[in-house]
Amino acid sequence: MGFNYSATNLLTAATLASVSTENAIYPKENLYNDRPSKPFYWTSKLAQEIIINLGAITLIELISIFNHTLLVGATVTAEANNAGFPGAPLWSQNFTWREYDMYMRPLQSYQFWRIYINDAGNPLVPRIGELWLGSISQFTQAYVQPGREDGKTFHADEKQSGYGQDWDVFFSEQKEFKLQIKHINDPAVVDEIETFLTSIAGPAGRFVLIPDLTKPHVYFVKVVGSPTAKRPIYGEHELREWALTLREMTRGITLL
Repeated sequence: MGFNYSATNLLTAATLASVSTENAIYPKENLYNDRPSKPFYWTSKLAQEIIINLGAITLIELISIFNHTLLVGATVTAEANNAGFPGAPLWSQNFTWREYDMYMRPLQSYQFWRIYINDAGNPLVPRIGELWLGSISQFTQAYVQPGREDGKTFHADEKQSGYGQDWDVFFSEQKEFKLQIKHINDPAVVDEIETFLTSIAGPAGRFVLIPDLTKPHVYFVKVVGSPTAKRPIYGEHELREWALTLREMTRGITLL
């Protein structure tokens, strides 16, 4: 099984050109702060947008929206051109809605990008926890062993009064993945797992994980702890094995 990831978010303070409206407490910087639990809020539900200027024509292979509150009937569109907005898009595509997290693979090269939303039926002002634009990488010499450990953790607070009355408060949920990755060593090929860990700054890094490009699932994760490696030797051949634990960044609770 392959391992698809995006290591670098091209949305930064330098490339985020503007937003149509902005909440003073939840500003546009929250779109790329690596914390989906600390979101960006618009102040209106109609004809809202985020405009990105990448500074040059750039291939975008992935656009991901994490920890959003957009309803299933909302219009959520990615648009692009080379002249800027306002202006007619040369390319446009609607997102397929999924609760919390959704993504698309544009495979388009443009300088200016716009995320447009219209969510009139939402009782809440729309929010986005994290917006990611980037490229997709896949190992050519490393493979995740068939099957993987994954499970969801539900965070809650359990309370009991002095009179024995119980009440529980649900806060958020996150998923954890445990992967076994094997790399076939070849002197002519750079160890892709080490390259990957370097590209995301090791355990300090956050990145986008797409376990299967044919499925709609996408996760904003970090490496937990220190990855471990070993080199079994089989005659003249070696295998590089890595044990890697990934944890989805918490969503569902707003932390200021």
